[in-house]
Amino acid sequence: MILSSSIIFLLMGYDYPDPPSECVIDRCDNEVCVIETPEGWVEVKKKRDYYEGKEVTCPLWLIEPT
Repeated sequence: MILSSSIIFLLMGYDYPDPPSECVIDRCDNEVCVIETPEGWVEVKKKRDYYEGKEVTCPLWLIEPT
């Protein structure tokens, strides 16, 4: 018991980096979803588990440079 609580306190003492900011699906139509990214909006093909408000990995590779 003492060992497990010592490990917990040890782990709590380390600073963890913030997780990468997630993008959110803004809206979905029949076959296309629009994802809001920090750089703007991106249209992607709708997947079975996509729904409005879902956090997804930001598709930064699809954003066109300005």
